[in-house]
Amino acid sequence: MKKATSILLLLALVATLACALVACNPADEEWYVEEGAEVINVYLRDFEEWSNNYTIDAIRRFNSNLTDGIQVEYTLLLADQYENKVQSDREAGKAPDVYLISYGNLLTAINYNYILPLENVLSQKMIDDISESAKNYVYLKEHLYAAPFCFEPSIMLFYSKKAFAAAGVTSAPETYAEMLDACAKIKPTLSKAQYVVGTPKGLPMGWANIGQFYNAAGGNLPLSDDWSESLVMQNKEGYKSFLNYYTSLYTKGYTPLQDCAGGYNEIIREVCEGRAAMTFAGSYAVSTIYDEYPECVDDIEVAVVPTMDGTSNVATTTNGGWSYVLDAATAKRTGADGRTHAELAAKFLEFLLTDSEVAPEYFEKANYCKSAGYNSVIVATGKEGESNKYYAEIARAASNAIATPLYNYDITTECSKMIEEMVINGKSADQVITTFDNMVKQIIRQSGLAGNNPAYRGN
Repeated sequence: MKKATSILLLLALVATLACALVACNPADEEWYVEEGAEVINVYLRDFEEWSNNYTIDAIRRFNSNLTDGIQVEYTLLLADQYENKVQSDREAGKAPDVYLISYGNLLTAINYNYILPLENVLSQKMIDDISESAKNYVYLKEHLYAAPFCFEPSIMLFYSKKAFAAAGVTSAPETYAEMLDACAKIKPTLSKAQYVVGTPKGLPMGWANIGQFYNAAGGNLPLSDDWSESLVMQNKEGYKSFLNYYTSLYTKGYTPLQDCAGGYNEIIREVCEGRAAMTFAGSYAVSTIYDEYPECVDDIEVAVVPTMDGTSNVATTTNGGWSYVLDAATAKRTGADGRTHAELAAKFLEFLLTDSEVAPEYFEKANYCKSAGYNSVIVATGKEGESNKYYAEIARAASNAIATPLYNYDITTECSKMIEEMVINGKSADQVITTFDNMVKQIIRQSGLAGNNPAYRGN
């Protein structure tokens, strides 16, 4: 087979199909092309720039093997267009071989037979390497459906010590009341171009706040463990307390209604660049601070988000994150040598996620604000993360975190709607909680959720 390599000299994001971004490769980096090799298509979701660059470089390194008969090609998609693009291509019979899916969306993909079980595709070595905690996320309905990529607390509180000091705020707020008091002190010290606290908007308003709703409800999700009944009204007072506090951030002018540039993924820049005194952000914000704003490391601190009574021994966040899956059609797509795309894609996933040189690099670049799903990678990163100033507080939040719920995302969307209805339409907490309870009951009934939680093991 004839082999060739080519050099791509331009770094660019090229729009395709009105929503896809194809990321070219860093200038002067050798991009390897094995002529005649079977092409495996991968859809990547846009994350932080360092994360995108890491994955693209890992693909380049995988393609440097010019004798394996595999050529990986990728498409980088904007975060707010990713799901629709995957769905539309699947319906058109053009789904990628490999794509990313959040842990909370796995069950839906499984129920619709969108993705392929992996236990007969991945090597036994890779399967055995999956950590016990990660198995709880990717083994569903007695099958392994995803290769874990990373785990991360979805919400923390990042704040500027200088902004706090200028307002006489001496420590991170631990309760709702302390948070509102700190905001009241900070607001008069800011210019008109600044604001007090950044909050997740749009879709992230739902998933980023799951842990806060859970905490407010005394460690309960909106429905019972077996998904048979709504628990909303049983936890009404907790929801009411959280909603009144959280919507006050909007109604008192502490947080803007509009989203920042880059959305929740990039919200930490608002503090780094002096536009906000503090912000809620995922733990991954640590990497942006270290890599792009090293001058801010001494000033910016992190804390577990405030709770009703200041205790944080109940989860305040989900351990969100992402996994790689294979489209169900990969078992039927076959290359010239008779190997299926599932077999070929599995070799790429093993390289990306468990290679002893490639995989640990991701968590190093993440400045250890995320955790791996493989024992070998966990060992490889060792104790290095403990030297990171943010590590201990993020680890504290992660140790109490819950998994992203597997039930219909509609329920999470209804959570965020409670906030929106109070802020935009002036409804009371009592009104939105009653509506939420009715919607949870309706979703349970219409979606046939009762008794169908795959993680439920009974009392």
